[in-house]
Amino acid sequence: DAELVVGNVSSAEDVSKAMAGCDQLVVASSATPRIQKRSILKIMLKKLVKQDPGRPTFRWPPQGTPEEVDYIGGKNQIDAAKKERLEQVVWIGSMGGTQKDNFLNTIGKRSTLTLLLSD
Repeated sequence: DAELVVGNVSSAEDVSKAMAGCDQLVVASSATPRIQKRSILKIMLKKLVKQDPGRPTFRWPPQGTPEEVDYIGGKNQIDAAKKERLEQVVWIGSMGGTQKDNFLNTIGKRSTLTLLLSD
């Protein structure tokens, strides 16, 4: 039987409590950007005047940046898995996460790729 646990991966204490007694872990956490609605209006106006509309802009919710969720949260999960001596860990990642020019790595102030390379 599998148990789904929902919590804050950026909290090492929460992750450790959630993983107590586990045998396996599937890491599917991911920072999720939110589109800035004004950027959609800007794109529509540029299309009306036949200019290059560009791309919409995004923001991260509070405590939801890639650094907090993907990097710190991922590290917390792996550290807890080691502590619990889990039999198996499956990590689900996004495509393009290691490609410096990938659109996903251009959202926000710092990219996850930069964080991983600098640690």
